[in-house]
Amino acid sequence: MCTGITGSAQVNGIGVDDTGCITGLSPERVSSLNQLLSNVASQNVRPPINPLSQNVATEHGLVMVVEVSHGNNKPYMDLQGRIWVKSGADKRQVTAREEMQRLFQESGLVYADEVPIGSGGLDDLDLTAFGEYFARRYRKSVSAVNVPLAKLLNNLNLAKDGVPNLTGWLLFSRYP
Repeated sequence: MCTGITGSAQVNGIGVDDTGCITGLSPERVSSLNQLLSNVASQNVRPPINPLSQNVATEHGLVMVVEVSHGNNKPYMDLQGRIWVKSGADKRQVTAREEMQRLFQESGLVYADEVPIGSGGLDDLDLTAFGEYFARRYRKSVSAVNVPLAKLLNNLNLAKDGVPNLTGWLLFSRYP
């Protein structure tokens, strides 16, 4: 029989086995684990994270409680650029493009209006309407800037690699 950690909140501690029994750690082991935790958090995660640890003294030895806040720089990646998410008690690597896109959108790194329209091309744009907009906005004609249309749309963040994004499509498509 062991003295486990109980309560309604899930508590994960170092010095506690998988059944919740406290096994405890020596002060030397706590020091070593704190150094390891600090190194991993700053060198193996991009952008680096700042976990907080607390040592709790028990009759069986010390227990480390580590808290990692949700953070503002999601998604976080490992050194190979992989993204991992918690799934129940396990973790899994994110591989689906849609899930990665959702994570980047939630973090504010990708905006829905910049997502390329898969079924449309530059031929589907109303170039007259675009030319009128460009002349009003920049007081020059499209031909006067001497930049290919695909590059011009790219520079204005209305397309990428010859594919209009949602903004370009809604503003200048023949059939929005």
